[in-house]
Amino acid sequence: MPWLSLTSHDDKRIEALKEKFAIIGIPHLVVLEPNGNILIQNGRPDVQKKGIVAFDEWINKLPK
Repeated sequence: MPWLSLTSHDDKRIEALKEKFAIIGIPHLVVLEPNGNILIQNGRPDVQKKGIVAFDEWINKLPK
């Protein structure tokens, strides 16, 4: 994957991330702004429906 991800299910950061981003299952894709704010809470359906086009749409949603 070309994006940051946790590669181990026993990573100690998982619980904190699940709580912070309200994640209830995996896989889950949260899209963040450069400052760490949530841009898209659940990006997985976007990717499933639109593929790489979803990335361009997310870029266009970023604050200028």
